[in-house]
Amino acid sequence: MNEVNFKEQCEMLVNSAIEFRAKEFINKGTLELDYTISDKMEMGGYSRIEDGKYTFVINYGVFKKLFDIFNVLLYKENEIFYRMVSLEEEYDPQKAQLYFDLLLEVASKVIIFHELGHVLNGHLAYINKELDSKHMNLFMKSDKNSIHPMLSRTLEMNADAFAATSVLAQLTYQKNINRYNELSDQLIKDKSHAYVLFFIATDILFSLMGTGKNRAETDIQLAKYLPLRTRLDCLVENSLAAYYNLNPERIQDSNYLNIQFFREVAPNIEAFVNHYFRDVEGIPEEQYSTKNNGGEISEEYLRHSELVRRYWSSDIVDKMEKYSYFTLPQ
Repeated sequence: MNEVNFKEQCEMLVNSAIEFRAKEFINKGTLELDYTISDKMEMGGYSRIEDGKYTFVINYGVFKKLFDIFNVLLYKENEIFYRMVSLEEEYDPQKAQLYFDLLLEVASKVIIFHELGHVLNGHLAYINKELDSKHMNLFMKSDKNSIHPMLSRTLEMNADAFAATSVLAQLTYQKNINRYNELSDQLIKDKSHAYVLFFIATDILFSLMGTGKNRAETDIQLAKYLPLRTRLDCLVENSLAAYYNLNPERIQDSNYLNIQFFREVAPNIEAFVNHYFRDVEGIPEEQYSTKNNGGEISEEYLRHSELVRRYWSSDIVDKMEKYSYFTLPQ
């Protein structure tokens, strides 16, 4: 695929997300929304409000890096990854291409819906009106936010939860599963397989963002964002709650689709990305490792993520309600 065609595909993904979550409000005239795919190659993006108009920006690097990693991981030479994704033993090149398209879409939409979450869950309007910030940006990956660290961490957590719920609402919808399976028989085995595909795509995304990157320990009380390993754990826990809320008939899946299981599995998926950094990009092994930043999933940090959830429920959600386009989860 050439770069022009790929950029068109990126725009199709963004427009698909807007169509699913925001089109109703745009058509009613209650939401003015625009987006840009910037030329920047780093993993990142942001959303903003200015004079009542919402804009979000996704860096082209998000799509390109996801394209590159899934392209490599779904080579025939990486049959272990293919078996993990497909739940099948024999490599099928046609299915590998379809899984490439699916995983690229899911991982990209986690980012896109995250930024839409800042808009549609009322974060930007609340900050603009209540905190008297005329030109407010919320950045996906920076410390540029001018709001209190605890509030910033809470809004980022909620935007992640919005993203997970939005992706899973599409991916686990039975009619959508049927459409995928019309492309290739048993591409998605059932709803639990759909969730596993979501988890793999999200873990790969976070690994590209740097879960395993060697870095100094974060003072979580001062951070504008939960550290990446903590944030991924929180997102997975919220996504599991969304999965069972969307699919109550699948409650029996909780016997194996639970946070303990995914905490054990997450490093195995991250390792594929760390090997990619080493073997393809030539980055020293110690720079990206599943052994790095282990403190971010310590009891202390996991307790803090629970504190952030309680802060949302007890202090923030009622304040945000009048600015949100949806009924907000407690």
